[in-house]
Amino acid sequence: MEAATRFVGKVALVTGASGGLGRACALRLAREGARVAVHYHASCDAARETLSLIEQGGGTGELIAADNRDRAAVHRAVGFVLDRLGRIDVLINSAGRHQLARSLEQEQQDWDDLIGRNLSGTFFFAQAAAKHMIAVGGGQIVNVASKMAISTAPSNAAYCSAKAGIVALTQVLAAEWARYGIRVNCVAPGVLATVASQQMIDELDGGDLLQRCLVARTPIGRLGDVEEIAAAIAFVASGEADFLTGSTLTIDGGWTSYGDYTGWGMMRSLLANRSHT
Repeated sequence: MEAATRFVGKVALVTGASGGLGRACALRLAREGARVAVHYHASCDAARETLSLIEQGGGTGELIAADNRDRAAVHRAVGFVLDRLGRIDVLINSAGRHQLARSLEQEQQDWDDLIGRNLSGTFFFAQAAAKHMIAVGGGQIVNVASKMAISTAPSNAAYCSAKAGIVALTQVLAAEWARYGIRVNCVAPGVLATVASQQMIDELDGGDLLQRCLVARTPIGRLGDVEEIAAAIAFVASGEADFLTGSTLTIDGGWTSYGDYTGWGMMRSLLANRSHT
């Protein structure tokens, strides 16, 4: 049963809340009573849709726009949230971007963009929110990494580096800020059934072979759902486990437990798919 009152009286800032996991987190926290600041960068209409869904469910919130690669813009956005909602109790750092690029061909602009949107933006929002949280006696920060932080894939040097950086960043901030009552944790999802992942699958493989391989490669036998990840993030952010800080919760259907990305793991996937054709 969903704990419907864990965030009553609290304000949550969710970055990248215009769709996917960020939207699922915003809706989940709103259902549990939080007033939610819905952050977006370019997708204003999609962010408005997230806010509309929150309001349809009886919740309240605000829209905030910021390029999370820009530290000054992020700090202004956090200031706006404080002006409009009065406080920030929870920060969910969900904003990010994925793009494939072969390492020998990776351009600096693309590298900088991916590091900025995933790693730098996570730090900038955490830094800005923490300044306020320290003043009011604490808060909860949950950063979103990826199973690709520890189980990498070719043509993902920048993305994997950024997500691994988020895991390390989480540990550093947790160690520094625990004395202020700020808990900093990380969630690392596996392959999720989202529009973004489907676009990646379509880019690599016009048919359904890749998706079938991903499903077969995942021991639990399916892709993840954003609602499942949002539920875990809500628990971590609720403060029900206040001794938890600096940790990374991997939610990947058993992917990283299985072992290698290539070799036996991929062979099993291909053989499993062949038996179904």
